[in-house]
Amino acid sequence: MELIFAEVGGFRAGDMFFALFSFTIMFLITTVIIYLYRRNSQTKARLKRVEEKVDALLERDKS
Repeated sequence: MELIFAEVGGFRAGDMFFALFSFTIMFLITTVIIYLYRRNSQTKARLKRVEEKVDALLERDKS
């Protein structure tokens, strides 16, 4: 009876867990890379906006 649950059509439960684990790791790595890229882009855009505001304040202060 245990063999029925341990093996389904030649595909063992260990193989299934390894495939699931591998897929999860690849998905997490891809997600982290995308997250870091987006965060870096947003930070650059935010810094550019702050710099433009500071420049505008400095120009207004000179006048």
